[in-house]
Amino acid sequence: SNKKNDLWLLGDGNLFWPTIDEFGSHIIAVNFIPWLSMPAFLKNFDVVIGSGRAAMEALANDIPVICTGIGYGGIVNPETMIDLQKSNLAATGKSVNCNTIVRDVDIALQWKTGWARNIALQYFSIDRVLYKIISSFS
Repeated sequence: SNKKNDLWLLGDGNLFWPTIDEFGSHIIAVNFIPWLSMPAFLKNFDVVIGSGRAAMEALANDIPVICTGIGYGGIVNPETMIDLQKSNLAATGKSVNCNTIVRDVDIALQWKTGWARNIALQYFSIDRVLYKIISSFS
């Protein structure tokens, strides 16, 4: 196959620099992207593996997400969002092996255009968030 796979690491935190020390010659590492540049940056990717804001940004840009965190949440879809939204898209508890990640990437690549954006609109639109805030005070 002529398929080219690049692995990018975007972020910071305790594991960022040790990861660069160990795998830096095999990955493309980026420590910071200004938020206004995020949509243009995300256009480079077919799938995002991440959590929290990274997952929300990718979904908003119609990019499939595989949710990670302190554990593995799998592909973000309407069924997994029920649990993932409880932890702000930071999967907890479940461990995973590399074969599962590879399988989930292949599955995520098959999703049709628009499905990821629809999840973002359903769960993170200002109307939805405002409704949840107001409901919490009633």
